[in-house]
Amino acid sequence: MVTFMNICVCSSSKYHFPESLSDTILEFSEASLFMSALKEGICPLYMLIEPSCFSFEQLSELKRRYSSCPVAVLAPQISPEDYETICLLSPFYLISPSDLPLNDFAILSGLSARARSIRMDSLRSGLRMALLSEAGQVQEPNGTSGNRVYHRTFSFDMRSLSIHSSSLICVCASRPFSEKQEQVIAEFVSRTPSILFHFPHQGDIVLLCNQPNRCVLTSLLNCLKETFPELEYGIGVSDRISSSAPGDLSSCFMQAKSATEDNFYRKAEIVFYSKELFSLTQDYTTLIYYEKELTNAILMGHSEDTLLSILKEYIGYFRRRHLLPSMVCNSVYRFLNSLDRVFKFIDPLCTIDLTFITLEQINSYGTLDALHAALSNMLLDFLRRGEHYTRTPERMIHEIQAYIDDHLEQPLTLNTIEQEFYVNKFVFCRQFKKYTGMTFNQYIRTGRLLKARDLLTNTDIKIYELSARLGFQDESYFGYVFKKEFGISPTSYRLSSRNPTD
Repeated sequence: MVTFMNICVCSSSKYHFPESLSDTILEFSEASLFMSALKEGICPLYMLIEPSCFSFEQLSELKRRYSSCPVAVLAPQISPEDYETICLLSPFYLISPSDLPLNDFAILSGLSARARSIRMDSLRSGLRMALLSEAGQVQEPNGTSGNRVYHRTFSFDMRSLSIHSSSLICVCASRPFSEKQEQVIAEFVSRTPSILFHFPHQGDIVLLCNQPNRCVLTSLLNCLKETFPELEYGIGVSDRISSSAPGDLSSCFMQAKSATEDNFYRKAEIVFYSKELFSLTQDYTTLIYYEKELTNAILMGHSEDTLLSILKEYIGYFRRRHLLPSMVCNSVYRFLNSLDRVFKFIDPLCTIDLTFITLEQINSYGTLDALHAALSNMLLDFLRRGEHYTRTPERMIHEIQAYIDDHLEQPLTLNTIEQEFYVNKFVFCRQFKKYTGMTFNQYIRTGRLLKARDLLTNTDIKIYELSARLGFQDESYFGYVFKKEFGISPTSYRLSSRNPTD
């Protein structure tokens, strides 16, 4: 049981206190009794101590355990042997006959309200430091973790603030909170007594709430929506933290954060954590079955309706099991990587490359419905390319040759072929020369020259127009390559073709 007192006095001498303070002052003549009372739950707002009553070890413990409480040293005079005590207890209030009559404590009565405020702020600061330490953001000056120290004082600070239990609350948004948004939350916290404090953590806002209830959290949610309606929000509440057994604060952080992830499955903006919230076990037999069905549907060229139906069952598996969202994203990421390897094994010329897809990209979809939509578009695109996967390289080259022959009067580049036939242009170049004996550019130039020869024979198109039409840079260059290929100039060829000699 925590009992607040204005002043605790430990002195071997008797002092007279005003009647107005008599109910809020505890006097002790021995340091051991004074220290025992503090340990049992007496929580002073101000201490008056006579150093001669204490051993150095007792003063050290007093400083360590109650450093947030203002201390006044009762010392009629300062002597060299008091310096160590003064340094130990600094900062402190020094009271002596020359500064203030010992029987006049009006100033202490006036300071009690300020002392209470200092005490409350200090306790809140202690709780915040303990939580930040658990979040991995606080280090001791020597570089070692201060978690043990802060964890040890956490339960004491909770009891000192008359808090028997509380919860951590994680407030997240569809993008990290800005400074302006943090200010809105800070203003809400300042006018909400049940919320002790808040601090930013990895793009989210963490609150410590004495009595988390849906009404308070709904008010916070509405406040954010009114100010920043363009964002989506999620609020997760951890299990209760008891002042008698605070437990693992790191787990409470994880609980509060994971509760917000329930929005992955449904739009439940305020979620209280429970152990049954997410499943942590996979049914790999069922999962692999759906993955194989999706892969076969693409490779075998099934209808789009069939593919979408299998995909719906695949997504339904995750929804039924209610897996932790990170497990869902990891599973999808692994499946897409295995699909990429299948494509490359079946067709070395395949232009589909899924290596650019990252786990962060999959996580960024945010909800299972959004992930479902993205996979639908992606797999349908694979299906539309599927007819190319079973072709032999020789058949592929013949189809590309036919395409080039039909489009000689249009711009033709490797990028054009890559986009039209979904082939890797670098692999294609090697395969093309292997099967035709010519490079890609040689084949196009030869085809255009044969086309030019046909046009010279059967049309009256001017030679400069013909050269431009077939993509040659100018008439002179066209004449040069035509003569080099056929041993005769374009003009001479036209004349000879229209007046053949026996």
